[in-house]
Amino acid sequence: MCKVHLASLSLVCSLSCGPDSSFTPSTMPVTESPAGESADLKKTRNTPPKVTRLEPVNEVNDNTTSLIAAAPSQPLAQAGSPELRTTSETGARPEPASAPAPLPQGGLPAPMVPPIGVTSPVTPQITPPKCESSATIVAANQMSDFNWSGDGPLTFAIDSGNQPGDFGTIDILDADTVRYRGPSRIATSLDIAVVATNTTGIKASCTVRLKADGALGVADDGRTPGLVGNVFQVPLAERNNSARIKSSWFSGAPLSSIVMPRIDVPNTPYEQGFPGYPNLTSWFAIRFRAQILIPESGYYGFQTQSDDGSLLYIDGRVIVRNDTVHAISTVTNDQVYLEAGLHDIQLDYFQGPPIYIAMSLLWRKPGDSQYMIIPATQFSRPKI
Repeated sequence: MCKVHLASLSLVCSLSCGPDSSFTPSTMPVTESPAGESADLKKTRNTPPKVTRLEPVNEVNDNTTSLIAAAPSQPLAQAGSPELRTTSETGARPEPASAPAPLPQGGLPAPMVPPIGVTSPVTPQITPPKCESSATIVAANQMSDFNWSGDGPLTFAIDSGNQPGDFGTIDILDADTVRYRGPSRIATSLDIAVVATNTTGIKASCTVRLKADGALGVADDGRTPGLVGNVFQVPLAERNNSARIKSSWFSGAPLSSIVMPRIDVPNTPYEQGFPGYPNLTSWFAIRFRAQILIPESGYYGFQTQSDDGSLLYIDGRVIVRNDTVHAISTVTNDQVYLEAGLHDIQLDYFQGPPIYIAMSLLWRKPGDSQYMIIPATQFSRPKI
């Protein structure tokens, strides 16, 4: 019969005995106690040997009584390590001087966190370009300035939508302002764009509405600022040299709607017609409506120059009456008191027999000595 004493409770040995009661190479022989040994000697002989343990410096567990063998996959620290010392008195389990930080799930290292008071660099955000100017109507050789916002530098170009022809020029006044000049001739009314591009390739455009030579305005898009004119045809029965403007002419749906930045049509032959009605060159009537900005309270003078008749209203009151069929004629009212601010303005105009037309609206502000065309900056679209 084979007898084996285990050196450690945690060590499991596979033992086998041969037919002659000898151990195989995987066994550890234990010497039988000689006959007559005392019980104390047998107890001493059967006591497992002490196992050297490692524990942190200055930490001794005097109450530890169990003996735990170190697993082969977890080697002990090298002897003489300053963080660890050996103890054979207590058999205490070794502990590291400081436990390592646990890895996150998946075994990946935890993300680096900047120290307190240190901020990570932030990528600056670039503000895209934006046109700060409203769509502008430009006739041949006229100029208009466009303003931009956004982080620069910006580059500028004219976009005609791949249409061939001359579409004017642009001059850069400063980093955020360009001046557009219309071409010397404009055969057809159309929209183009002045395009700004920043360093990241982001683009934004300002709309330029080119007014054809001889046209009164451009087709109304419902957004462009200015005086909105609804076009009607004078009834056939009232087409005579004694015709006067009647409110009935402006009833019903208009044939066409146009927008003009200002009323500035000198005496000229008219053969252009209107959008959708190119042959409507005589016996038509237009009702223009807008809001006019009065810069300061006081007495203003207003003047119309028209061929044929015109009637000017401000806040629903007739200011200038320049009616009937006639060659170009000028009528003035220089005693119109207005408070500063926006006011409703309406100009009814009609063209009788062909072929010349004229239609201009002028003012004289308080303190001025001369009349001048009311600039486009004073007009905004009418209230609905």
